Amino acid sequence: MISCVLLDLDGTIIDTASDIGKVLNKLRRSRGQHDLPLSDFRSLVGLGPKALVATALELESRDIPQAIQEFRTLYAQIPTSKSSLNEGAERMFKDLRNLGLSIGLVSNKPEYLCRKLLLETDILRWFDTIVGGDTTSWCKPSAEPLLWALSDINASSDNAVYVGDTSIDSLAAESAGVRFVYYNSNYDDSVARHTVWASISRLNKLVTIVKSDNDLMC
Repeated sequence: MISCVLLDLDGTIIDTASDIGKVLNKLRRSRGQHDLPLSDFRSLVGLGPKALVATALELESRDIPQAIQEFRTLYAQIPTSKSSLNEGAERMFKDLRNLGLSIGLVSNKPEYLCRKLLLETDILRWFDTIVGGDTTSWCKPSAEPLLWALSDINASSDNAVYVGDTSIDSLAAESAGVRFVYYNSNYDDSVARHTVWASISRLNKLVTIVKSDNDLMC
């Protein structure tokens, strides 16, 4: 029986690609590079900070740490609009809570930025645990962040699902022994279909899947 839902942040709960792209283009201009279409950054959002800035800014490895700091400083200054929540998000949180489920966030974004986005979009109150990319020693696709979140709310991998939109999310779920729900936002970076337990295109559809599975277990 499912008693816990863990969710990815970028691209899954909130469409952050536009804001991230604006910051990256600002950094590109400061380096004498031309702007890229915001759509070009969508495929980079889930890769983690090193790959994100290295690819977007065309950097050599020695320049990456400073660029990450610059990116995070600028990104933290941008307010996140509540309209950036993906379709069905608010309904999903209300319905999951009404079912008595625990809700957790597992993201590769630093924890302070996760909390900032959740606060600005008025959904911070729904989360029982928040795991960012700096909360544990390893980021996704390691199993460690998911297992840390489960331990924090006294849940087990057998009774949890993880909702995400990238292959990094699916690999993390597989490593942690957690069922993976693929949020199909029309961006697919070759998520292995054998790792997908269920697929949704709107977040509120998750509740139907959870209820159906729990009814079968009764």
